[in-house]
Amino acid sequence: MIKYAEIHKIKIENEIRYVAKVYIDREEIEDESFSSSTFEETAKHILKDCVISNYFDMTEWRNDEKMVL
Repeated sequence: MIKYAEIHKIKIENEIRYVAKVYIDREEIEDESFSSSTFEETAKHILKDCVISNYFDMTEWRNDEKMVL
Protein backbone atom coordinates (compact mmCIF):
# COMPACT_ATOMS: atom_id res chain seq x y z
CA MET A 1 0.00 0.00 0.00
CA ILE A 2 1.40 3.40 -1.01
CA LYS A 3 1.21 6.38 1.33
CA TYR A 4 0.90 9.82 -0.21
CA ALA A 5 1.67 13.16 1.40
CA GLU A 6 0.63 16.70 0.63
CA ILE A 7 2.84 19.50 1.89
CA HIS A 8 1.16 22.79 2.73
CA LYS A 9 3.15 25.98 3.27
CA ILE A 10 1.18 28.06 5.76
CA LYS A 11 1.71 31.25 7.72
CA ILE A 12 0.66 31.37 11.37
CA GLU A 13 1.22 34.61 13.25
CA ASN A 14 4.05 35.73 10.91
CA GLU A 15 5.77 32.32 11.07
CA ILE A 16 6.07 30.09 8.01
CA ARG A 17 5.37 26.38 8.63
CA TYR A 18 5.39 23.39 6.29
CA VAL A 19 2.71 20.87 7.19
CA ALA A 20 2.64 17.39 5.68
CA LYS A 21 -0.65 15.52 5.62
CA VAL A 22 -0.35 11.78 4.99
CA TYR A 23 -3.00 9.81 3.09
CA ILE A 24 -3.78 6.23 2.13
CA ASP A 25 -6.55 5.88 -0.45
CA ARG A 26 -7.68 9.50 0.08
CA GLU A 27 -8.11 9.05 3.85
CA GLU A 28 -5.90 11.22 6.02
CA ILE A 29 -3.78 9.48 8.65
CA GLU A 30 -3.65 12.24 11.24
CA ASP A 31 -1.16 10.58 13.58
CA GLU A 32 1.44 10.53 10.76
CA SER A 33 1.11 14.22 9.88
CA PHE A 34 4.24 16.31 10.43
CA SER A 35 5.17 19.98 10.66
CA SER A 36 8.43 21.93 10.68
CA SER A 37 9.80 25.37 9.86
CA THR A 38 11.64 24.23 6.70
CA PHE A 39 10.51 22.45 3.55
CA GLU A 40 13.67 20.31 3.53
CA GLU A 41 13.10 18.93 7.03
CA THR A 42 9.45 18.21 6.29
CA ALA A 43 10.23 16.48 2.99
CA LYS A 44 13.06 14.45 4.54
CA HIS A 45 10.75 13.19 7.28
CA ILE A 46 7.92 12.34 4.86
CA LEU A 47 10.07 10.71 2.16
CA LYS A 48 11.05 7.90 4.55
CA ASP A 49 7.85 6.04 3.66
CA CYS A 50 5.65 8.33 1.54
CA VAL A 51 5.40 9.78 -1.94
CA ILE A 52 4.87 13.55 -2.08
CA SER A 53 1.87 14.04 -4.34
CA ASN A 54 1.17 17.77 -3.98
CA TYR A 55 2.61 21.00 -2.68
CA PHE A 56 0.35 23.94 -1.81
CA ASP A 57 1.64 27.42 -1.01
CA MET A 58 -1.19 28.72 1.13
CA THR A 59 0.71 31.96 1.85
CA GLU A 60 0.06 33.15 -1.71
CA TRP A 61 -3.72 33.25 -1.26
CA ARG A 62 -5.27 36.45 -0.02
CA ASN A 63 -8.58 37.02 1.67
CA ASP A 64 -9.83 39.12 -1.25
CA GLU A 65 -9.00 36.44 -3.85
CA LYS A 66 -11.42 33.68 -4.71
CA MET A 67 -10.21 30.15 -5.24
CA VAL A 68 -10.90 29.04 -8.81
CA LEU A 69 -11.49 25.35 -9.43
